[in-house]
Amino acid sequence: MFLAIIVLFLITITMAAFTTWFSTKTSYDLTKLDGYSKNDDLQTAHKYFDKGTIAYWIGLPIVIVLLILLLIFGIEFLVAPGGSAILIPLLLGVMGLALYGGIYAFLGTIKITKSGAKSDDAGSYNNVLKNAIITASLSLGMIISVLIIVILKLSSKSQ
Repeated sequence: MFLAIIVLFLITITMAAFTTWFSTKTSYDLTKLDGYSKNDDLQTAHKYFDKGTIAYWIGLPIVIVLLILLLIFGIEFLVAPGGSAILIPLLLGVMGLALYGGIYAFLGTIKITKSGAKSDDAGSYNNVLKNAIITASLSLGMIISVLIIVILKLSSKSQ
């Protein structure tokens, strides 16, 4: 079970890193679209992605620190009462941040599609929309991954 949790942490860190990157890129690229300064939907999408990006930048280091603690303290960190007192609240916090960022990514994606913006020759609108969808999807994956870790951790108590 310890190995499964380590693997899930590595998957979660990978998803968190990519989600953070895609959200940051989407937020930045939105401002480069033609007509951004006059399009309220694109500006609102940018605000949504900014909020989500902040949540991802907060959650990513938390997951990394938790993995480091697991690697340093090993299985004892999972089964010791003190480990639970640290691990579960921080994992739930990361899940909350992923949910917060995911909701804003989803809302931002809807705003991008409603903006009426069109792709230029470079396809920048299509890239922004693709990155927005990837961000929202990875957020969902992070939530599921963290939820599985929490379930595994709670089930290790009962054994």
